[in-house]
Amino acid sequence: MQEGFSNGWEILAGDKTKAPDLCNLPAAHLSTYFGKMRSYAALVLLAIFVIMLTSCRRKELIKPNDDPASVVTKAELALAQDFRHRCQTETSTNSGPGVHDLVLFEVAAPYRFRMFVEEKTARDTTQRREIIMINDKVYHREGDEAWQELGPEWVGYFRKSIGGPPMVTSSAVGYRWEGTDLKFAGRDMLDGEPTLRYDFSFDDRAELAKTIKYWVGVYDGLPHKTEEAVTTRGWGSAPIHSHTVTHCTFGGHIAISSPM
Repeated sequence: MQEGFSNGWEILAGDKTKAPDLCNLPAAHLSTYFGKMRSYAALVLLAIFVIMLTSCRRKELIKPNDDPASVVTKAELALAQDFRHRCQTETSTNSGPGVHDLVLFEVAAPYRFRMFVEEKTARDTTQRREIIMINDKVYHREGDEAWQELGPEWVGYFRKSIGGPPMVTSSAVGYRWEGTDLKFAGRDMLDGEPTLRYDFSFDDRAELAKTIKYWVGVYDGLPHKTEEAVTTRGWGSAPIHSHTVTHCTFGGHIAISSPM
């Protein structure tokens, strides 16, 4: 029995003196591993495997009964301290000729990020600009023009004004609610990740109406999506509507290299 147990442990761990990483063990190989062991040893290790696999379950960082304002505020603070994510914000409005803006942030490290901005109007006018910062170097270009390296004063400006990765440009971020205005609205799946949704709604029936929806990851506590709709009303003019959606993904490989 002892020999079978020892051989089985070596198969799983590669070294009988070290515990195997069962959380990352390919499931397709388990039957092969257990098949090479004696039945008793296989049964013992199978029981150990089930216990350890249970401990691999991800811990829920937020729950439906948590305070909504606290959950969203902590999520926004966590985003400011996260150094591996992509956030894309799209805003459309009927103001003037109509505008559609796109802002993309890619963050790979505290001072290694890319910002891309595209502004489109109903008159088919498009403006693009892009900034890449890599430690003590900052690069910039307008439209399809050639890249330019900015001077050291710009490096200092970005380090001082940003103080880390750029944040999402939306009035929904950092919004201050009163009392219990922000409410838990249910569970949603976003890109295969479970999230909790929180809704805020305000309408003074005269000048301003605003709704904000937040989707916060159950297992990472980060803001995966934010949606904001605003209507402003004025005497003698048509209401102005704006709609902003921010979608963020976290982790994974983000490659940001020098363009020059």
